[in-house]
Amino acid sequence: MIKTFRFLSFFGFLYFLSTLTGNAQHKVLLIQTQYTAGDTAKLLVPEHRGDIKWQKSTDQSQWFDIPGEASDSLLYIVDTSRYIRAIITEGTCQPLFSDTIYIAILPVVSTYSVTNITQITATCGGNVTGNGAAQVIARGVCWSTNTNPTVSDSYTNDGFGTGTFSSQMTGLFPNVTYFVRAYATTNAGTVYGDEQNFITAFGTSGLPCPGTTTTNDFDGNIYNTVLIGNQCWLK
Repeated sequence: MIKTFRFLSFFGFLYFLSTLTGNAQHKVLLIQTQYTAGDTAKLLVPEHRGDIKWQKSTDQSQWFDIPGEASDSLLYIVDTSRYIRAIITEGTCQPLFSDTIYIAILPVVSTYSVTNITQITATCGGNVTGNGAAQVIARGVCWSTNTNPTVSDSYTNDGFGTGTFSSQMTGLFPNVTYFVRAYATTNAGTVYGDEQNFITAFGTSGLPCPGTTTTNDFDGNIYNTVLIGNQCWLK
């Protein structure tokens, strides 16, 4: 898959300005772009004058030239998350830098089967993998009574980084079908695993209502709640 991005740079204007001031002029715009390993990114500087070369970096502090690339376009096979920029030079003028493009490889997420299902809880989890992927800053599972749940629905936060993890879903209701997916969040976005579904155990009397074990009236009296079927009652 090839994705093309045009740098939002005004090299003609910047070149003219640099000849007047004698200083290199540049602006940097960070664009986050999501890829999977092996994708080909096409980067393009649409208009410029002078010689061009491309550089790459993993942290924007150390930059390395990309060998053999000296045209206004770059076909880059994505192997790890990194930053890409172009440098324009002409004669004795100071170099001009293009916008910086951040190419982020997304991790791969899988969702485990749901186990230990009760009336109001269940256990799930997942696995996050991906060599060279962007740093995983949060992971867990998300669930809903609708398909394709996201972190905008109910979710857990079970640490960060790659590897396996276990998640405890709470606050469920008896005899209800839920849909669940594992997720991993990076600075380039959130990735979801495959979807699993399960049905909680049938409700019986005697349990407090999930999420609302007690309630108050206007006089400040406190009442316990009890779950009967799928309805919450005062005990």
